[in-house]
Amino acid sequence: MKKLISIIFLSLLWGNFSYANCKDDIDMSWEQSNPYIPVVHFEFLNNNNKDINITAVRMLTADNQIIKTHVPAEQTLKSFGRLIAGISLNDVNEKVWKLSDYSCSYK
Repeated sequence: MKKLISIIFLSLLWGNFSYANCKDDIDMSWEQSNPYIPVVHFEFLNNNNKDINITAVRMLTADNQIIKTHVPAEQTLKSFGRLIAGISLNDVNEKVWKLSDYSCSYK
């Protein structure tokens, strides 16, 4: 019985660590400050003491189809840091752009 309880406890403990996600530590927002300049700026704020790599930023339709994927030139979001990524909208139909997403990983 002790072994069974130990196995259950350890599996639950191990399972909690396996679900750690870098997206839980990032706040993302975006803005297009000037409607006459076709660039949107994505802001990433790190709320953790670990460095995080932003591997891709995506613009999506309402049903999650990818319109455009961008890999930021500066990818490292320092601990408790801020990163701005600008994406050109010259080749994007802005009427279908409804959502944004990103990929990340701990450094």
